[in-house]
Amino acid sequence: MDKANLPSVTLIVGCGVSSLTLLLLIIIYVSVWKYIRSERSVILINFCLSIICSNALIFIGQTQARNKVVCTLVAALLHFFFLSSFCWVLTEAWQSYMAVTGRLRNRIIRKRFLCLGWGTRTSLLLHLMLYQSCMSFSS
Repeated sequence: MDKANLPSVTLIVGCGVSSLTLLLLIIIYVSVWKYIRSERSVILINFCLSIICSNALIFIGQTQARNKVVCTLVAALLHFFFLSSFCWVLTEAWQSYMAVTGRLRNRIIRKRFLCLGWGTRTSLLLHLMLYQSCMSFSS
């Protein structure tokens, strides 16, 4: 492996520390899950998983810049996980609003939260990839 493909020390330390603290947070939440089980906990764990996946993809993508297929796949997945992170923050805000206004119902809302956090990003990413493949096919 040549020096150009090696990740920088800043990237290793930054992604490593971020991922380790997020994993520690998930471990703590899972270990005390029976005491803190709530919609907010589910949203926070999914948000942490999204950021951990983004960190891993940034680290992997840094070393695979020369391989076009892997680079494209990493870029698409990074878009997905970054959009998911933003949607999990939106979901947290929506959940907080509904808790304050008293409109929170467990089962129906949980499915909507999960669809907003993970599902809508998947459909957006698939549409963009289909559009890009159609544009490159026609030219």
